[in-house]
Amino acid sequence: MHKFLNILKKVAFVFVVAWFGFTLLMLVLSFTTLPFWGIHHLAKQDADYNFEPEYIIFMGGSGFPGKSSLMRIYYASKMARQYPKAKVIAAFPGNKHDSDGMLSEIRKEFQIRGVDSTRLIFESKGTNTRWQALEIKEKIVPDSNARIIIVSSPSHIYRAVKVFRNLGYTNIGSLASFEQNINASLLFDAEKIKGKEYLPDVGRSQQLRYQIWNHLKYEIVLLREYMAITYYYLQGWI
Repeated sequence: MHKFLNILKKVAFVFVVAWFGFTLLMLVLSFTTLPFWGIHHLAKQDADYNFEPEYIIFMGGSGFPGKSSLMRIYYASKMARQYPKAKVIAAFPGNKHDSDGMLSEIRKEFQIRGVDSTRLIFESKGTNTRWQALEIKEKIVPDSNARIIIVSSPSHIYRAVKVFRNLGYTNIGSLASFEQNINASLLFDAEKIKGKEYLPDVGRSQQLRYQIWNHLKYEIVLLREYMAITYYYLQGWI
């Protein structure tokens, strides 16, 4: 029993040290631009297409309304206006026949952004990227030579494109729904807004106020996405 407790203590010690080291590494990396470039790298997959699409595929985000879904709809709608002959496929699980449901709200959102509902096709069964792509391949776009553009979040582009390529599609482009930077200075003077004198003035440091925290979020997104990519690879889906 005593030997077992010693082993358990060693394992716990190694776990705590490893966790501390991992946390420290994440914090150090947040002061660099590596997390952003990691996201940017995933978003580049097939972004340099040179064809007019037949189908624009909006890959649904996590819930609606929600940041990822609305961002993707914004970009998908923008592309749909640029290519008025293209059909728009909305890959989002739900009930297509519920007039008050989530898919109805998505249809309205596209209409608000100038995309006629007659151009919209729902793939409403798939609940992950692989399943959504399979449904599109089997029931909506069986032609592997069809020209398609995938619209999704920057971190998801690589995996989504690879999944569609794995199903035989050859003409694929992509559009990542990046946020646009605010076109204004975010600096402020603590004296003008009556800040406390005994607290540090961080108004001149956008890195402390925004960049570190954004990069920490990017790191979590990257960890999740690389785990998903690894799983998809082991499954033979990409």
